[in-house]
Amino acid sequence: MRRAFVGPAVVSLLLCLVPACGDLVVDNPNEPDLARALANPADVEALVANAWGSWWYPTYHFIGGGAALSTMAFQHSTSAACQSGVQFSSIPRQPVRNSPDWPYYGYLSLGYEHWYRAIAAVNDGLRVMLVNRTVTLGEDEPRAVAWGRFVQGMGYGYLALLYSGGAVVDETTDLQGPRPPYVDYREMMEAALGYLDEAMAIARANAFEIPGTWHFMVPKGERLTSAEFVQLISSYKARLRAAVARTPQERQAVDWHAVLSDIENGITNSLYYHMEGSGFSYNWTLYYMLLPGAWGQMSYFVSGMADQSGRYQEWMNTPLHGRHPNLPSGPFLIQTPDLRFPQGETAAEQRANPGTRHVVAENPGHQWVRPDRGTWRWSYYRHTTYHMRPIDGFLPEMSLAEMDLLAAEAHYRLGNRAAAADLINMYRVPAGLNATDADGVNISCVPKLPMGNCGDLFEMLKWEKRMNTGMDHALLSGAWFFDSRGWGDLHQGTLLQRPIPYGVAELDGLPILDYGGSLEWGAPMGTYGY
Repeated sequence: MRRAFVGPAVVSLLLCLVPACGDLVVDNPNEPDLARALANPADVEALVANAWGSWWYPTYHFIGGGAALSTMAFQHSTSAACQSGVQFSSIPRQPVRNSPDWPYYGYLSLGYEHWYRAIAAVNDGLRVMLVNRTVTLGEDEPRAVAWGRFVQGMGYGYLALLYSGGAVVDETTDLQGPRPPYVDYREMMEAALGYLDEAMAIARANAFEIPGTWHFMVPKGERLTSAEFVQLISSYKARLRAAVARTPQERQAVDWHAVLSDIENGITNSLYYHMEGSGFSYNWTLYYMLLPGAWGQMSYFVSGMADQSGRYQEWMNTPLHGRHPNLPSGPFLIQTPDLRFPQGETAAEQRANPGTRHVVAENPGHQWVRPDRGTWRWSYYRHTTYHMRPIDGFLPEMSLAEMDLLAAEAHYRLGNRAAAADLINMYRVPAGLNATDADGVNISCVPKLPMGNCGDLFEMLKWEKRMNTGMDHALLSGAWFFDSRGWGDLHQGTLLQRPIPYGVAELDGLPILDYGGSLEWGAPMGTYGY
């Protein structure tokens, strides 16, 4: 699906371009008003360039939903209700309430609203350049059009990652036409990849530089060349192709040959965002996820698989309401050869020998609050990343590790287990674990699954992907969620996708749906028996 027509509800949504949250129902301006408003080439270029900020806003903002995704996948744990982390990760999982009177509705709807705003801004700019031909940017036009296609692709791509579907509209859409043919997330992703392909084609055919003022993707003052832009888009395509899958069956059906091709033509250095703590230039969500204390604890549910002492199995076999960092057999201090975790038999020893990914909290126990929200949320551990880094520092957006391990999964799915093992070993061995092979030898027994058995080659692949992405990796600050969804690892009842928000569905006469929990799009029991 490349183009669709848009009806009254989506018009109201798309043409509301203010960056703050607010009433999305506005009057639809006539086409002549658009021409008058965008008669200056500099204004048109600025509109297209700044659309990326509207894409960024829900992707990494406090109420964008990243913390909820993280806790739902047990990437981290929180006892603080802000950012909806507690609500969306409660056990048993509860359905979302697709209603404005639900206190957490903003976390459900923000992405839908702002990604469409980004798309709408681009559509307006491209319409006056490419359709109405009332403005030309001269030799800078290919750069603006390529960037616009990139934002369209990223907007629709991330909508497809999180939502059940929507309308696909661009600069050619007749805004006065009939109601839109809403498409599901799979068709929306096809459209997203098509726009990204167009951006790449333009960038390959034209040499240009994208100013650092348009984005945060490189250190301040540096410029992204068109060749680097092509590599970046190719890697985003690889990420999106895999992450859109809702089920293990859909993940298996991903075009893994295309994923490998995208990775081979993608980034050659890890991509960082330069966070400056002003304007949109900070990842507020990740800042709170990394705060010491109740906000940013490690979750034992998945990371506990590093443990070799048997306490992880003890913790998992304890009734949920009785799970606590202090078990009848003693403190749940992870004993593991994995150097990403602290080493030692006591909390004091582990504090003196921190891991590269996890450390023992400064004052174990002070972060254990709100037992009514579940003592299973509590942990001795937190992440090593300093919590100010998402506000003032260089934040990984896309790492070579992510691409390597996505390539490992592609090789695994395509039957080349030896190639998968080689890529896994690039990250497994430096962490102190044994090298594996095509047969999945796991002498270190990391991960050690809830049933007590050592993980096979695929479990080792998943372990390395998780250990090398997540709290230091900016896919909505909840990178584990998308992998865990496709791998079938989420807790039973976890929300697999979000419905079209009430405000849009009501205006366009669509069903207003609640998802998750025991309702539709609630995850079945996962790989690990929960």
